[in-house]
Amino acid sequence: MTGDVTGNVTGDVAGNIVGLAGTFTGDVEISGGITGVSTVIAAKVTTTNATLGISTASTFSATSKLAVGKAIPVTEVDVFTTGDTKQTLVGSESAALYLGQRVNTGIGESVSGIRFGSSLKTFEIINGDVGDVITSIHGGVFTGINTGSFKWNYGQTNNTLMALDYKGNLGINKQDPETTLDVVGVSTFTGNVKIVGDLDISGTLTGAAAIPDLISGSQIYNNVGMSTFYELDVLQTVKPGKIAIGTERANVAGDVQIDAQRSKALFQSVGIGTTTPSDTLNVVGVAKADTLQSDMLSVGNSPLCAVDFSDAGKNLSGPFSGKTYMVPPKLTSTEIGNLTSVPGGAMVYNTTTNKMQVYNNNQWVNLH
Repeated sequence: MTGDVTGNVTGDVAGNIVGLAGTFTGDVEISGGITGVSTVIAAKVTTTNATLGISTASTFSATSKLAVGKAIPVTEVDVFTTGDTKQTLVGSESAALYLGQRVNTGIGESVSGIRFGSSLKTFEIINGDVGDVITSIHGGVFTGINTGSFKWNYGQTNNTLMALDYKGNLGINKQDPETTLDVVGVSTFTGNVKIVGDLDISGTLTGAAAIPDLISGSQIYNNVGMSTFYELDVLQTVKPGKIAIGTERANVAGDVQIDAQRSKALFQSVGIGTTTPSDTLNVVGVAKADTLQSDMLSVGNSPLCAVDFSDAGKNLSGPFSGKTYMVPPKLTSTEIGNLTSVPGGAMVYNTTTNKMQVYNNNQWVNLH
């Protein structure tokens, strides 16, 4: 065909068509190009080059690549504009964009989709297969470190409801989280909570029902207020400010650190004045009783004086069977001579002379 076409064309056309002002209603195959600004094509068009205004086709097939806004497409569908570009998918019920590894009729095996409207006013990102959904930041080769975060914003106020930064810190109601989990507001846990490391409480610990069995196997540090435990299992060390066992905390005297006057205590060893007791009871310093009647140290079961050995040794067998005795200190003559402030009646065994000695009239006297 040579020349302008001013009317309708029905049938096959081979050649260039320039200056179209009509309408194609049948199939058109053009080996050259189509140039025109007012042409409406309501047919199947096959051509190598078309520069049109608005084209309408019931079926359009690009056998290789399709470019919009540029002459030579690089990818299968290549869209370019000098400003912002927008692609619109609108359905009267819903709209969906499918990505898959095979021809699909919906979201199924090896097909993923971005869909809106399948449920009322709902936007969905779906992987129809068994793989993952991966969202990445700074996934390219661009220069820069310590950048980027995932953010979930509320559009009406643009407030960040949740943010996950590049370090893996998750903030809830906080745009820039400072710790691995940074929550602003009250948090509720309906199940068990496991804390492997330390628990640092800056404020006040409240809720009496939750305190007795708060945490098992962790360290609890609270520098504010008072902590109450129904049962406390201590495997190593307690560093008390004040500990009340079986008594009211308010009744503990101001200069007392541990008050257990209404309870019983069992110790493997006790050191008084020493941190390394060598015996069951190891007292370093002076042990003082205010009176000899009401406050006594008794060895046996019938105390008669402040220190009573009346029953000592009564269960011995052999030649000492049924006898009572006490063993005085054993010292050398040099050690005895170095004793000071010796009370009258003090008794020692001199290992140098192998004799018993008693302190009388400010001197040591041998007992025969």
